[in-house]
Amino acid sequence: RNFSGHLEAVQSVVFSPKGERLLTTSVDRTAALWNVETGRSIRKFKGHTGPVNYAVFSPDGKQILTGSSDKTAILWDAETGAQIRTFKGHTDEVVGVAISPDGRTVATASTDKSAMLWNAETGEQLFTMRTGDTVSGIVFSPDGKFVAASNFANNANVWETATRKPVGAARRVNLDRNGIAYTPDGRFFF
Repeated sequence: RNFSGHLEAVQSVVFSPKGERLLTTSVDRTAALWNVETGRSIRKFKGHTGPVNYAVFSPDGKQILTGSSDKTAILWDAETGAQIRTFKGHTDEVVGVAISPDGRTVATASTDKSAMLWNAETGEQLFTMRTGDTVSGIVFSPDGKFVAASNFANNANVWETATRKPVGAARRVNLDRNGIAYTPDGRFFF
């Protein structure tokens, strides 16, 4: 299929939890939701003032979280396209975003060498994780107990979500510079 509609380069592509929709982000400052079967655009998400670098669906597929070079992340209603909440606090572009498995916590990764945890419902910033290098990706473990952030030095740091304490780091691992993922059983990340 050809998913045509962005005016500039596409930055990321992700499937919805059930696989029936596709979400793309673009340098054109938008994210777009597509019907996988038909290739038709369902809606565009407009509100960022810089390129949209990355996006994810909430576990139930009802919300979308985008991260942008405008230093913010925005939580959207996937059905209506309405902005639910904007997360502001980074001092440089947001290049990675994640939503916890229970949907209650949002994580953002930034080129300002930090990752942040936020309350998804209130927008309150819960914690800032300093990594010492540009953070390139962030992910929650499948059970939501841990959050891992990768960086451009090919390292990964892991924090316990509840206590916000660091629990480990992997050094000089061969990580994709633009992302990180846990295995489904939560035992490993890559």
